[in-house]
Parts: sequence; structure tokens; C-alpha cells
Amino acid sequence: INLHLSYDEKIKGNIDVAVQLLENALTPPVSLGEDHHLLANRSEIYLLLGDALGLLGDEDGCTQSWSQAAYSSGDFRNMAPKTMSDKSFYSIEALERLGLSKERKRMIGELNEYAEALLTESLEIDYFATSLPRLLLFKDDPQTNQEIEYRTIKGQIDFLNKNSENAIRSLTEILLKDPSNETVFDLLTYMRSHLSLSRSIK
Repeated sequence: INLHLSYDEKIKGNIDVAVQLLENALTPPVSLGEDHHLLANRSEIYLLLGDALGLLGDEDGCTQSWSQAAYSSGDFRNMAPKTMSDKSFYSIEALERLGLSKERKRMIGELNEYAEALLTESLEIDYFATSLPRLLLFKDDPQTNQEIEYRTIKGQIDFLNKNSENAIRSLTEILLKDPSNETVFDLLTYMRSHLSLSRSIK
């Protein structure tokens, strides 16, 4: 929720409020009785926080947050650690902000390899991870989810390769078929916001 609200505040020009919301997203209140999994990738939040701090002129905080995003390796999905995931997209975006072109190119290649491997990856149905947003008991089709993840990452790679029009079109198609897909919704929000800001700067 905090992440989504931060976009609204940034559009309104309330950058300091957006920063506070993103910092809150990194540290959920103890009263909620929950926290991020230690292996969960938080590169998206760090990237957005770096962008917001940059708009406030905080160069040190901006660079530190982008670095956190860039080197947030791995993820925790479907009750298992992963070397890559759709969150790796935000790490690659952070590498571009930091001017690390070689690392960025290497990681795009690794993300593409991960996506291709999804097509041949063996599937296991997890009946117990019911607290995760995309894993409802006995409901989701693992094969369909895997195909959606593949298409999502391919859309990300299009965007990373500066083919933003194709990326947004393909991700929008996914969202039309799966309106509850928060990952794709967040991606489209990020892409449109980033493109809008880039055009306004030019």
C-alpha cells in the first residue's frame, strides 16, 4: 500500500511524503506482527526511494538506495530461494542509474536465461503456502503462473532494451487477462511513471 501511495504523492509533487511512505514500506510497523522475509527481494522499494531522494537533492541517500537496489540479489518465491525473479528488473534499472553498464548488460542476459529456463522447469504444487498473495489453496494453476512469469519477464527485458511501447503493450495484455496480478500492475505503474518523468525532464 505504501509503495502505491508513494506514486500518487510523487505525481502531486509531495516528494518528502513519498520518501516517508517508501521508508515505511521497508520497515513495517511492529504492531502489524509481520516483516519482510530475510531472503525477499526489496529492490523495487530501494529503487523508488533512490529516485525520490534524488528529486529532493539528497545525492548520498539517492546513491545508497540505488546501490541497495542494484545488489539485492536473489529472492524468495513459492517457499524457496531463487537466484533471479521478476524483481531483478528493478536491480537492473538501479545499475543503469549508477552508470554500471557492463553489470547491467550481464544481468539482463542472466534474467533472460532465467526466463527461458522457466519453460522447462519442473513444477511442484505447494498446498501450504496460503499466506502468499499469489498462492491460494488448491486454486492457482502452476503451469499458468509460470507462463505468466515468463511473459512478464520478457516484457521487462523489452523495457530494459528501450522497447517500452512493446513492453507496456504485452504487460497490459497480461493484466487484462489477470486483473489481480499485482506484480504486473506495479510494473506498468513504474514504467509509465518513469517514462512520464523522463519526458518532462527532456
